[in-house]
Amino acid sequence: MAVATERLPDSMVSMEIEVAEERFRNALEAAVRRLAGRIESDGVEPEDVPPDVVEQLFGRSRVVQAALETLIPEVYDEAVSGEELEPVGDPEFEVTSMNPLVVSVTVAVQPTVSLGDYRSLRARLVAPEHSADEVNEELMKLRGRFAVLEPADRPIEWDDTVRADVTIAIDLDGGRLSHSVSGAEFRLWPGKVTSLPGFAEQMIGLERGVEHGFAVRLPEDYATSELAGQEARYTVTVREVRQERLPALDDDFARTLGREIESVEQLRASVDTGLRLGAEQTALAKHHDRIVELLLAKAELDYPAVFVEREVDRLLAEESGDASQSTAGLEQWLEGRGQTLEDMRDALTEEAELNVRRAVVLDGLAREEGVDVSVQEIDGRLTEVAHSMAGPDATEESIAQLRESIDTDEGRLQVQSQLLAQAALDRLTMICAGAVQQDSTQPDSGAV
Repeated sequence: MAVATERLPDSMVSMEIEVAEERFRNALEAAVRRLAGRIESDGVEPEDVPPDVVEQLFGRSRVVQAALETLIPEVYDEAVSGEELEPVGDPEFEVTSMNPLVVSVTVAVQPTVSLGDYRSLRARLVAPEHSADEVNEELMKLRGRFAVLEPADRPIEWDDTVRADVTIAIDLDGGRLSHSVSGAEFRLWPGKVTSLPGFAEQMIGLERGVEHGFAVRLPEDYATSELAGQEARYTVTVREVRQERLPALDDDFARTLGREIESVEQLRASVDTGLRLGAEQTALAKHHDRIVELLLAKAELDYPAVFVEREVDRLLAEESGDASQSTAGLEQWLEGRGQTLEDMRDALTEEAELNVRRAVVLDGLAREEGVDVSVQEIDGRLTEVAHSMAGPDATEESIAQLRESIDTDEGRLQVQSQLLAQAALDRLTMICAGAVQQDSTQPDSGAV
């Protein structure tokens, strides 16, 4: 068997496999024997059926097809092994010659990654900061969750909740647009549009129990073109004004929150810690995005298009949820969004491309740096996932059953990929921080 291999763009490989005449002849003879086994003849064993009879019954083309169905996968596997290729997709076969037998194969293989001088990358994580004002703002939000509304015997102010009878009229070229609502309830937030632009501002200062009339001019660039620039006339009778009353920020309030908090000081410290941890996580995520972009800027990547297609499939399944589990469900979901499948896939392609580039370059870094994950780490993560999926009230038996259900070849491969990407990211963080020597070829023992 002779094999000629050619590397193509997008991590594709073309192979021309020329099969020895004797091997092809043996494959034809084996195909004849298999087909003979399908012939029913009284007193005649399959092996005694003459080859020319088999060919007459099935036809020469069927015999050749049966031989190729067995022979082509065999020679393909041998060629892949001999050329030390790592296919990542289904091959495409074409028989280009029958004498001698030549099979042309095109298949996607593992990406090739050239990282360049990546050890020279430098980028340090800047520790995030937050102010006392941010802590006070979070405490205000927390108090707002427990606020109560109480009647206010005064004119309307911002943040009040109002109940009112409202009538609106707008004169248009085609007639008058008029609408009335009795007992409408709404809150007046600064900067938030209520009814139409300008309405909320006119409500400030109005008194309860009195009929008020005012007009607002809609913006020229208003989204509804037929209303743009028109005057809207309102008649409003305010029935009720309620204001928000926040609980006092004291030790009693702090204790009602649980969490083993006994005082305002402890509550403030807890909020401060939460803000700090959240800021650190956000800063770290942004730092990781930045250093991966730096790595990508130095790298040259060549990867198969099938990677992007698979990632689009994953994103589509994630976006559509259960709808993607069936063709009918997916079609109904797409119809609800007013999109075609082609439109949706096109919209997801850019994100999929970026995800693939990040994954490929981190995988290349892991290989270059000798980063790996152990069986024990994979087992540990599967156990964590099972506990997370089962919930806090699950029994050990149910957790064990769930753990067993996700401990599949596919599940382990997915977890391994996730752990390897994180390990590579940690390694890149160390490199960018200058914690890895330029001439080092093995990972440091320390962790970030």
